[in-house]
Amino acid sequence: MTITSRVPVGINEVHNLHSVTKSFVATLVFIAIDEGKIGSLNDSVFGYFPDYQQPDRAAKQRITIKNMLDMSTGYALNELSVPYTSYANPNRRHVNAKDLRKVFLNEKLAFEPGSKFVYSGMSTVGLSKVIEAVYDKPFAKVMKEKLFNPLGITDYQWIPQYGSGEPGADWGLRLRSRDMEKFGRMWLNKGMFNGQQVVAKHWLNEVRKSEFPGYKTGYGMHFWHVNEAGNALAAFGHGEQYIVVLPHKNAVIVTTAGNYHIQGQPTLELVTEIANNL
Repeated sequence: MTITSRVPVGINEVHNLHSVTKSFVATLVFIAIDEGKIGSLNDSVFGYFPDYQQPDRAAKQRITIKNMLDMSTGYALNELSVPYTSYANPNRRHVNAKDLRKVFLNEKLAFEPGSKFVYSGMSTVGLSKVIEAVYDKPFAKVMKEKLFNPLGITDYQWIPQYGSGEPGADWGLRLRSRDMEKFGRMWLNKGMFNGQQVVAKHWLNEVRKSEFPGYKTGYGMHFWHVNEAGNALAAFGHGEQYIVVLPHKNAVIVTTAGNYHIQGQPTLELVTEIANNL
């Protein structure tokens, strides 16, 4: 158990990854592009929803797949502006929605897509709906077929969104730490796992580019970049769940924690220290 939240921990425990889930969904998008299901990063997201014919369709046509991956969709739903424990957090908008596809499509465009970073799970929900559109099946089933099966991940759970009951594309995946490591190792090896090219190798360079750089962390393509650990590639989750990929050290660091009610990121600081001493 963690001291702060009494969350069960251990190598055989599936743990809530929270927003680490987002990086798994992004990887599905890359696979869909590899397979020709999605044309390119520059495709218009709303091109995959021809039934949406509201007056703002022309403006929303400017939202690209890459905008969504970079959290620059154009929706003013900044989840980092309010604690997740608050009912005022914008994530409640989709978490409690009965119809996820509808709530994504109907959200008001507040700024030019691609112009600024606004961290929002709604972007991930939208990407999951694109996946469902191009594969004609639930995104969680696509993830099992395209990602979990090649990585040998069999012990997992999905926490549902509260309103729709659908798997939480932006926060709901539960995995064991050893399976988190498999995902990190795949990225470390440029998309290769056990001799199979799960995702094309060029994506590693793509996801390491920070579209929105910061002092300690940058962001791009649904991954964080830990500048103080040699621009490590990382998936972050609420409560300090981390998958940190260190290509320059040929290493992957995985952590699970229950740090939901503390200030700062002490686990990330420890991970950074370890990474710099490898």
